[in-house]
Amino acid sequence: MEKNLGTWSKRLRWLSVILGAVLASVLPAIYFMQVPPLNDGGTFIAIADMMHQGAGLYSQVWDNKAPGIFFLHALFQFFAEPVSAAIALRICFVLLLHLSLFYLIATSLRRALLLLFFTPIFWNIVFNTTNFYSGDYTEFYGMVCILMSLLPLFSVQAKHWKAIIAGSFCALAVLIKEPFIFLAGIVFIYTLHTYWSHKKRILFFLLGACTPLFLFCVYLAIHKAWPHYLGYLSFAMEYSGQATPVDARQFLLRNYQEILVKFPAFTFGIIIAALSCLDRKWLKQYRNLPLVLYGLLATSMLFVYLGQQPYDHYLLPFLMPSSFFVLLGFQWLLWRLPEQLQHAKALKVARIALLLCLLFLSYTPVSQGFSQFYNEKYRVQLTAKQEKETFLGKISPNERLYVEHEGVGRFYTYTQSKVIWKYPCPYPVFFGTVSPTPSEMQRRNELVRAFTQSPPDAVLSRTHYGPAFAYAKLWDYIYAHYTEADSFTSCEGETLVIWRKKRSTP
Repeated sequence: MEKNLGTWSKRLRWLSVILGAVLASVLPAIYFMQVPPLNDGGTFIAIADMMHQGAGLYSQVWDNKAPGIFFLHALFQFFAEPVSAAIALRICFVLLLHLSLFYLIATSLRRALLLLFFTPIFWNIVFNTTNFYSGDYTEFYGMVCILMSLLPLFSVQAKHWKAIIAGSFCALAVLIKEPFIFLAGIVFIYTLHTYWSHKKRILFFLLGACTPLFLFCVYLAIHKAWPHYLGYLSFAMEYSGQATPVDARQFLLRNYQEILVKFPAFTFGIIIAALSCLDRKWLKQYRNLPLVLYGLLATSMLFVYLGQQPYDHYLLPFLMPSSFFVLLGFQWLLWRLPEQLQHAKALKVARIALLLCLLFLSYTPVSQGFSQFYNEKYRVQLTAKQEKETFLGKISPNERLYVEHEGVGRFYTYTQSKVIWKYPCPYPVFFGTVSPTPSEMQRRNELVRAFTQSPPDAVLSRTHYGPAFAYAKLWDYIYAHYTEADSFTSCEGETLVIWRKKRSTP
């Protein structure tokens, strides 16, 4: 009888976790169903589509990103056309993100009442940040994988196949973006600590981690892409070596102030959660999970310091697990401390007052937890379907296209256009450097040769960037042999220009 009750209790817990994750994902899913992949996501789907057409990654098609994100998009493109596949991938990872955090909460928090505060707190800290909505970023996908890798490890009784899954998620995070190797290292240390008396499970974790890496090595060998991939790694290290720590500090302060405006209790929660890590009994009760989260938050700052520019989305690995860390801190304050102090009745009154304060801060317009899902900041002018139909009305399906910016790389997939060389959207990487390196100069010259030897029928450009930031030789050629033929509005409300070859151009 007791065994049956325990089984039903576990089933109900899982049902509540799944239901809560689905409900928390509804509003983001409704938004993303209408939005094509923006910014970096445009390049991701274009390259994944070319991989489906037979191009080898890092040999026939190339970008300055780790391979994992391209393979994820290519996997989803087996089931849908590129834009729809990208939308499905984004929604799937939003659900996985909620699922991981809800599961960790359900298996660790003693008071179910705090679950009422989870969704609004999480939305305020993560979903209301501009960097979450403004594009598909590797930091988002990689951090979801890191959080998912914790789930099978949270129970000492976890089976071997769960350890394999945890290791696989860790490896996938590293394949999505290299700096995740530091966060994966923290997960591995936690694995050693959790399974030290069950060493076979450590081996299964390593088996899960090595499998994706081995499969990628086989892929490189089949496509003879090893030298090109090593060249990419050299470029990535060179790119991260140009970081500016002073600018990074200013960036952190700016983003921190933005978080404070949206959720003022965030600072208080982070401080309380950090203090809770000094409570050894508390840590033992939750198998040192607060320490693991604290390590993930601290290590995630590497994304800021390793990046060449202080982009807002570099903070996503810090923001995403921070909501659970804050909740653990509040639980420690509300229930653990009263057990250690006298005057428990007075503390119960304070506990109720603090919960009401959190509820107020989560739902009022101060934090704007729900109203900003459809405000001017995130509203799109056209849906993904409308944008595609508009573009196809401007260009013939057989026209060869060149896209000069990664943010509009998705337009390659609208026409199934073949690119003129192996870099589909090289503009922001190779043309933004004032003092280019010899390797960058070589790639620039390669692009000009490819462009002039086999000129595309049309060039798609973003007007607000313009040729001032572009490589002069390329744009001199475009001005001489192309004319500004048409324009239209993208889903973001930005004017895009179509340049077509002049009749005199061979």
